[in-house]
Amino acid sequence: MSLSAFEIPTERVQLNPGCPMGKEFFLDVRGLSATDFAVLVNEQETVMRWLFEGANLDDQAELMNQLAVRSTGFLALVIALAAGEPEYAFKIALLPIPTQIQLATTVARLTMPEGLKKSLEQINIAISPLLKEFKSLNGKEGQAKESKKSRK
Repeated sequence: MSLSAFEIPTERVQLNPGCPMGKEFFLDVRGLSATDFAVLVNEQETVMRWLFEGANLDDQAELMNQLAVRSTGFLALVIALAAGEPEYAFKIALLPIPTQIQLATTVARLTMPEGLKKSLEQINIAISPLLKEFKSLNGKEGQAKESKKSRK
């Protein structure tokens, strides 16, 4: 078998349910890659830290609701990354919350076929060093800002 024959699994989700026939719009999404997680850590560090260090992973519905309200752009960025168009996250952010949650749930299922809690625990092994690195960098930036202020 060759990688050229491999198709990345995707699912099609309708963005405008209830629209007139012929006006439907669908978005194909895939599971998130390691590169996508790196983007999320870089752009949404606070939410990623909460997700891997404090979120209740036992209740997927509550988790999705929390993600929808903790950061207006987090779910939109997740979905846009899964669609291969991160530059259009702003459009995803304008969709109704139930549509965003449906899309995010689809992405989560494709990303974590073994279940949310087990998969996030496995992903945490790879993500936690990045989060620790950002924490130490942020601490150093804060110290540098404080020393600049004290010099003035």
